[in-house]
Amino acid sequence: MTETPTDDAEGNDNLTPQILKAQKQVEEAKQRYKSLLARQAAAKKKHAEARRKILGDLLIKAAEKDERYNRVIKVLMDSHPQVKTNKAFVDWEVPHPDHS
Repeated sequence: MTETPTDDAEGNDNLTPQILKAQKQVEEAKQRYKSLLARQAAAKKKHAEARRKILGDLLIKAAEKDERYNRVIKVLMDSHPQVKTNKAFVDWEVPHPDHS
C-alpha cells in the first residue's frame, strides 16, 4: 500500500506548502478567535462592574434624600454580615436625609 499525504497523520514530511500554509492560517484564526472571546468577556465584566458602581452611587445619593433608601441599605447590609467587616465599610455610616 502506498502512503499518501492524507495517510501521514504524524509527520509533515508529505505535506505540500499550501497545506502547511493553510494549517498555519487555521491556527492563527483559532488564536484570534480566542483573543476576541477573551476581549468580549473582559468588556462584559467591565460593564457589569460599572453598572454596580453607578447603581451603588445612585442608592447612596438616594439614601441621603429619602429615608426609604436608607432602610434599604441597612437591610442589605444586615442580610450580608461580611459587608460590615469589609475594610470599605469600617467606620462608615449609612447616609440618611438631613432633616434640618
